[in-house]
Amino acid sequence: MGKKTIPVKAAERGTEDLIDTEADLTAILESSPVLMMVVDQDSRIARVSHTLARLTGHAPATHRGLRPGEALGCIHRSDHPDGCGFGQRCAFCRFGRTIRQTLETGNACFRTPAELSLADDTFARRHLRVTTALTGSARGQVLVFIEDITEQTTAETALREQNLFLNALVETISNPIFYKDTRGRYTGCNKAFEDFTGKPRSQIIGKTVYDMGPKEIADTYFQKDAELFRHPGQQRYEWKMKRGDGKMREVIFDKATLHDTEGQVVGLVGVVSDITDRKLAEELVRNHSRMLMQAQERERQMISCELHDSIAQNMSALKLYLRRLGDLPEAADTCKEMSELLDQTIKAVRGLAYNLRPAVLDHLGIVHALKTFCEEFFEETGIQVMFRTAGVHESGLSPELQINLYRLVLEGFANIRKHSFASDAVVSLVGAHPILILRIRDNGRGFNPHETNRLLHREKQMGLRSMKERVRLLDGRMSITSKPGKGTEIIITLPQRNEEDDTEETNSDCG
Repeated sequence: MGKKTIPVKAAERGTEDLIDTEADLTAILESSPVLMMVVDQDSRIARVSHTLARLTGHAPATHRGLRPGEALGCIHRSDHPDGCGFGQRCAFCRFGRTIRQTLETGNACFRTPAELSLADDTFARRHLRVTTALTGSARGQVLVFIEDITEQTTAETALREQNLFLNALVETISNPIFYKDTRGRYTGCNKAFEDFTGKPRSQIIGKTVYDMGPKEIADTYFQKDAELFRHPGQQRYEWKMKRGDGKMREVIFDKATLHDTEGQVVGLVGVVSDITDRKLAEELVRNHSRMLMQAQERERQMISCELHDSIAQNMSALKLYLRRLGDLPEAADTCKEMSELLDQTIKAVRGLAYNLRPAVLDHLGIVHALKTFCEEFFEETGIQVMFRTAGVHESGLSPELQINLYRLVLEGFANIRKHSFASDAVVSLVGAHPILILRIRDNGRGFNPHETNRLLHREKQMGLRSMKERVRLLDGRMSITSKPGKGTEIIITLPQRNEEDDTEETNSDCG
């Protein structure tokens, strides 16, 4: 006769249909991988499965006559002189009660949770799931199926504790945190999110972004969530969020997709960082820096005017007097040398005045000033410079923006002069409202683009770092593209500011 096996769920289907003979029961006890025992009406073991015998380490026959707790090694079996089932704690033992209940009523019990404290190496408490049913024989015996679910219970307990810890951690974080499912509905949040939105959790869970804020803002939330679900991973962006008091705040969203055990996306988690105060502080710093730049330009303008209108004029007058003295034979040579030295000094003073504040910029505008600069740069260095412009309406550009454009070109060409070893350069200024695009390109030796950050930190005043800072203060962007032997290109994008946009304008009159 072939061996038959019976799973734990067999009792749920009724053992009477499965175990008809003693031979059937013997076959099951010998072959089943399940822990099993047969208990008689005196609550003593009649037989055990070979699997249970391997667990206890004793032959199957040695278990006969023992009470279930004694066979399994329950530490409370010695609490009473009469042994297992008579101690004070035995009255609360669900393992024993489940067996007695089936013996007394004849009713099967299915997967009843129970615990036993076993005297093994660790004196561990074992978590069990017990199923009992009458064997169907005339002896009135109970067939007991035992599942050891200790590892499962321990894992579930650890998971619950971990979830409690994570929930407590999330609740104590000051940043608003929220969760959504793949339909875009909120499934949870922390207290900080409740405080920020001014709504209790009951009014958040189950809602969408369109229930939580204005449509013009919610549209971006929805689009960003859809983008994240299409491309699972992490996401970071700046946007706005309406606070519970009705005020709009500047925030950064950090989001990540949530996955199930099979790796399928089931939702997302988001963290909100309110950066409104930081941005206000940054704007205050930028405004102060702009005011400082304007003050520097006014100071340069004043010095330039003083050099041009006073010192240079006085030197020119002094040169005329030297010419008159040169008519005297005894002073001719000396006067000639002094006149040449004075010519050099006048030229240097006028050059200094021009660099401090070129009059052509004030009188003819940025386009003419840059064209003049490119011509003079070629005369001084021999580097051929091509100047291009398109779409620039100087009348709509503020004096502050024009002088900063001029300074950026000067700083860019100072780098070309010092570092590039170029023979040709191109500067272009394009107006594409509401922005201006300034490009400076050379055919010099270039550099490794990975060295850009190092170069920016190495420069102290003029050069790349100075340009980067000036662009930042003007709310613009600057990119550097370079390759060894292929030259360098700097692209600067600046927002156009009209004259009426400036709270202070630089007076450009030099008398």
